[in-house]
Amino acid sequence: MMKKIFIFIFLLIITQSTFSQAVNDLFKNSTDSIFKKHLNAREYLTGGVISIVNADSIIFSEGYGLANRENKIPFSPNNTTVQIASVTKLITTTALLQLVESGEIDLDKPIDYYLKDLSYKNPFKNKVLVNHLLTHIAGFDDRSNFMESKTMNDIPTLKEYAESYIPSVIWEPGKYFNYSNYSFLLGAYLVATVSGITYEQYVKNNLLIPLEMNNSGFGYEPRVLNNLMERYRLRENQENEIYTQKADTKYTNLLGVTGFKTTALDMANFMMMYLNNGVFKGNRILKKETIDEAFKTHFTYDDSMHYQQGLGWRILIKNGIKVMYHYGDDTGVESSLVLFPDKKIGLFTAFNNPVGYNVKTEVQEAIFNKLYGLKEKPKVKYVPIESIDKITGDYFYMNDSHTTFEKIGFLLGDRKISIESQGDSILEIGNRSYYNSGNPLIFNQVEGDSQIKFITDENGNISNYSYGTSTYRKIKGWEDPSIHQKILLVSIIVFVLIFLTSLIRFIISKFKKKPQINKSSALKFINLNGLLIILFFVGIGIATKSISLDFGVPLGLKAVFIFPVLAVVLVPFSIYYLFKELQKPNIPVWLKGLMVIDIIAITLCLMILNNYNIIGFNFI
Repeated sequence: MMKKIFIFIFLLIITQSTFSQAVNDLFKNSTDSIFKKHLNAREYLTGGVISIVNADSIIFSEGYGLANRENKIPFSPNNTTVQIASVTKLITTTALLQLVESGEIDLDKPIDYYLKDLSYKNPFKNKVLVNHLLTHIAGFDDRSNFMESKTMNDIPTLKEYAESYIPSVIWEPGKYFNYSNYSFLLGAYLVATVSGITYEQYVKNNLLIPLEMNNSGFGYEPRVLNNLMERYRLRENQENEIYTQKADTKYTNLLGVTGFKTTALDMANFMMMYLNNGVFKGNRILKKETIDEAFKTHFTYDDSMHYQQGLGWRILIKNGIKVMYHYGDDTGVESSLVLFPDKKIGLFTAFNNPVGYNVKTEVQEAIFNKLYGLKEKPKVKYVPIESIDKITGDYFYMNDSHTTFEKIGFLLGDRKISIESQGDSILEIGNRSYYNSGNPLIFNQVEGDSQIKFITDENGNISNYSYGTSTYRKIKGWEDPSIHQKILLVSIIVFVLIFLTSLIRFIISKFKKKPQINKSSALKFINLNGLLIILFFVGIGIATKSISLDFGVPLGLKAVFIFPVLAVVLVPFSIYYLFKELQKPNIPVWLKGLMVIDIIAITLCLMILNNYNIIGFNFI
């Protein structure tokens, strides 16, 4: 009898081992193929690392390519410290969820209840709730200014950053999805404030130690930096050859948003905990009910949308299957953490150049297909929409800054999104086509998986649209940057004309010995105003040619903002002297008219610049 038991156990071990090897091979073959393709492509992958787990073990882990090209150091799932950019938000999410479990934080309470000393502009007082931070619907404006520091010593504390650099709330909380780094920085600040210890110490005590994530953490101590992957950009030279450029060391100011450093095997432990209902090696990190709640949809514009939002976790609904995930990207950093909850399978990837984005999405797709099989796309059914003209128009991305000088990007760049109709059921957005298949407010991509939902206001008019991962707002005619560009161009032509006119008349008066027209105070002020506005646009063009706002606004750029402010100061004097000049009989009517037009042009220019937050030094 005992002999039979031993044989059974032996066969069970052999069978289990064979099954595990088969599963390993299933994923390894696909992964090897994808990595090999991109490592040898013209625009090549420098390197990366991957780990695939189930609820209680690592199925497969591997490093590919080089973590450090200069020293020929290969990627290793165990030894290479990788940066994961915004996947860090899942660490902050988990810490917050623990405090929710313990009753120290209530998701439905305003953040002001806990962060009483926090100072930020919020017209919707006490309406930003804790759960809004975790679902990207708090309504914060966004900006790129001062996200990094030049040296480790310059990094502000979490408290300092939260109290000085959090942007205003400009969208109604709970209404719009706008991916928000600042929400998660406040989430980290909330963890520190409520727990009474630093955010880093809380994460170490309550996540890293119990999860045996011994090679993970924040900061830049030698232990981490010695094995830290290098980050690279791809560049193209004049001979059209692709080459690699090493990126500078980054010192992030956004603690809890990014900056977490780890290894593929440490992240394997993190994934196993979530797949095993919150338990890792007998240590309970989260309750099953908490994870179930985090994986529920907490915000979506429509239940049928592919992309939805859980608590901290992004949700992808693909072929009726729920996939939980979060991506990270930064200069020379691409990462992903993906869970397939019903199959109890987790995937982590990290790369050190931008080609990693293609690799991580292809690996995710390949694993999805291995787990669930390929499905044919349903036949496209085009349904005519009677109100399609109400949908078409111009839209702004809501996640670009609207309250700082960065808004000028709408004016100087090409950020306006135009939606046009092709027939009565097809929309064109850039180079993508979308069709309607029944719901008059939801359109699917003709070739691809993208999907958009149009959102109506209280009057039933189209006000926004969203992919589920970002939101755009429909703009009114007077907000159109192309109109502003035309006004500015015409105004500058007028400035030049009035300047040339006064110069010519000055020369003529010299030859004919007539009274000098440019002794006119009005002309002097008008010409100076026009010159200041022209100097601003020349200056902004020069100052922003190779600018980075990561470390704050450079002094040279700040100096450019003096020009329109001086113009504002001079406008009242210009109008006063113009009024006096209009009384003089010796000035031709046509010149008086030109000066009036010039004053109107100056006023319009200053109104436009004010619309883009230029007048007022709105840097933060």
